[in-house]
Amino acid sequence: MLWEGGWPRLASRCRGRDLLLLGQSKGAGKSTAVDILAQYLQAEAGGVALLSIGCERTLKGGQELPEGEFRLRGGEIVLTTLAHIKRAHLPVEILEVFPARRNLGGLILGRVQRPGRLSLVGPEHLSELERIVNFVRQRQLARTVLIDGASHRLTPAAAWEGLDFLLTLRLEPHTLESNCAPLALWEWAAQTPVVTDLKWRESYAPLEGAVDWQGPLS
Repeated sequence: MLWEGGWPRLASRCRGRDLLLLGQSKGAGKSTAVDILAQYLQAEAGGVALLSIGCERTLKGGQELPEGEFRLRGGEIVLTTLAHIKRAHLPVEILEVFPARRNLGGLILGRVQRPGRLSLVGPEHLSELERIVNFVRQRQLARTVLIDGASHRLTPAAAWEGLDFLLTLRLEPHTLESNCAPLALWEWAAQTPVVTDLKWRESYAPLEGAVDWQGPLS
């Protein structure tokens, strides 16, 4: 739970961004954060697009897992599949269909026509998701893009230029120390200087403890 007035304030800071939401662990509140932020952002001019990495809700033998379902006001841009749209009995205007490497069929990018609930489904690879976000941006379909992500995607997502992150944690007295320890490490890593210009590498290489690498760092 955020401090009083926290959700509107956080939503205002997310406005206009491409934002990947990550949870430190299962049950950290990531999907809840997506759900609440979407309610605030959709009420504003420009609206919101809700995308996902992979799928947390499965259709298997007629049974569904209850995770990954989001409340919709109507008008949101969503990424899902035809099977999930039919299951939700929710009218969706189809804007584009993208190929998917899964047995659920193509990924449908559409605009929700009325309030309801729907599960998000996205590609497994961030490069494919980036292309979909670019499609949304080029056609000005939404002002803000929220992506329901996964914690193990943090490193590859770091290579996505212009993508912002929001990390959710579940803090309880008996897990406070273990949950906060990774935050200190990430804060230290975020402050570590990185030299990307190749012509400067020779001057930095002799420094004690200097490390030279290419690509995202875990």
